[in-house]
Amino acid sequence: MTLRLSEDQVARLLPSTDEQLLFQGCHPDTRCYAFYSILSTPQVNGSAETGNPYYEAQLDFNWPINCPEDDDDVVPETSAERLAKIKRFATAGTGFYQPLRDIVLSIPQDTQVLPVALADWPTVPWPNLDGRVTLLGDAAHPMAMCECLVCVCECLTLRLMIKICTFVQPD
Repeated sequence: MTLRLSEDQVARLLPSTDEQLLFQGCHPDTRCYAFYSILSTPQVNGSAETGNPYYEAQLDFNWPINCPEDDDDVVPETSAERLAKIKRFATAGTGFYQPLRDIVLSIPQDTQVLPVALADWPTVPWPNLDGRVTLLGDAAHPMAMCECLVCVCECLTLRLMIKICTFVQPD
């Protein structure tokens, strides 16, 4: 879902870092997974000079479905029911990060909460220029947006490995 957050909400979410663009994590008690990312800043969305600056953020909230017969595992049919379930997960157990819990609990009741069905996508043929171009790992197939972060991490790891290898040269 897309949320409007105040500058204070964003600052409280990740107070000890300048990198407040995104985070993801899993709650150990509920096994719920949250993904948060900034979509726009006050400077980008035009609210900086309005006296009421805001950030637009994406919040994805997922939970495992182990037993479809269990009421806790089903995806509710209506947007209001899905939001109520997310709010229940945000308050269940102990240790849910307080600034994130506050944001979840402040989501307006009329916010549209859409289910996202994840699926594996089939690979597609691509022109490899007679074998001169090679795709590695997740670059070789379509993927859900959450999986793109894994690809970024793989690329950064590869970049670091290349840097290390260029510094270590045999005599």
